[in-house]
Amino acid sequence: MKIPKIVYKNNHTYTFIKQCNDNVFLYQSDLGFKEAFNKYDLGMIDNRKLDRKIGARTWNNAVYIVYDRLLEKEQEYTNTKKIAADLEVGQATISEKIRNHKWLRNRWFIERRYKDEES
Repeated sequence: MKIPKIVYKNNHTYTFIKQCNDNVFLYQSDLGFKEAFNKYDLGMIDNRKLDRKIGARTWNNAVYIVYDRLLEKEQEYTNTKKIAADLEVGQATISEKIRNHKWLRNRWFIERRYKDEES
């Protein structure tokens, strides 16, 4: 895809100056300020290519196992919203505990498994 010579962003006109590397391009605004844009900012790459490049993973096939230390049982959930409602905490807290492999209130341990990884 060709590099755009003129870009309109934030009510300013930017003119192409030079290419810094494979992903970054230097532009100068109509006020004389210089600013760098990457391929994503210029619309040269879309989200699907960016997600593939980063290796984004969807959680559609995830199963969440909640271990209860006091009752010595485990329960299976399909999303963190239901877990947050049952344990009366926020979804962000649930996600953080899963990511850091920590106990929630020294009682529950939440583990994310994928349906294709179950044995």
